[in-house]
Amino acid sequence: PYREFPLWWYLNTMKNSGYLVTNISIFPVLYGDRWITSQLGVGKKYLSNFQKNYKNSVNLAEELMSQVDDIDLESKKNFKLQNGLCFGMDFVITASLMHK
Repeated sequence: PYREFPLWWYLNTMKNSGYLVTNISIFPVLYGDRWITSQLGVGKKYLSNFQKNYKNSVNLAEELMSQVDDIDLESKKNFKLQNGLCFGMDFVITASLMHK
């Protein structure tokens, strides 16, 4: 099945398919400062294109670029304090076939 189903869906499906869940391990998904820097870099790329294509909106693009730079600096401080950003979880389910 597709991974984006929630944990409860897997548990219900496994139970209805005759499996007994014996263990569930959950792992937080952590993003580091390189991840946010790369995401903000994508935004800067689009803002650069915006500046080139919409000459009347150069001031808006420059202000947005400044905001992106501020977010980048602030996020680096916060990532170091929090050891990353927790966003979602991965999990491993251990199960065995139930005897009838």
